[in-house]
Amino acid sequence: VRKEAVRVIEACLNLPVPLTNKQLQDFILPQFQSLGLDSAQPVRAALAQVLGPVTKTLGRDITQRQLLSLISDLMKDEFHDVRLNIVSHAGLICEVLGVDGLVHSLLRTIQDLVVDNHWRIRQSVVEQVPKLAKLFGVEM
Repeated sequence: VRKEAVRVIEACLNLPVPLTNKQLQDFILPQFQSLGLDSAQPVRAALAQVLGPVTKTLGRDITQRQLLSLISDLMKDEFHDVRLNIVSHAGLICEVLGVDGLVHSLLRTIQDLVVDNHWRIRQSVVEQVPKLAKLFGVEM
């Protein structure tokens, strides 16, 4: 039930009249921390899958204040499906956060995932490289 409830969030962002930023902050975000700590791996994997689109809707400030630590924790999750789902949105999340000190911690985590034991995670990181390179340029 929790897993399907999380998956509905992304669908709500794509409605003809999508959830507003305020609705996300008031009703959805307060649940994210507990879902990120849920003992069921499929729940955390579903949460990781919707975080990219949610960050895009919420914008930089709210993502930095309320979601950055959750995103970082999900990138380090013990289950590969959770890591895979969040890494697949790394380019979008970093685009929302922009180039500053806070995104550097995520980049270090992403670099660690390049040598992950699961090939799908390594592949997903490689697929995100063009997006990240476009965002950060030669300086990084």
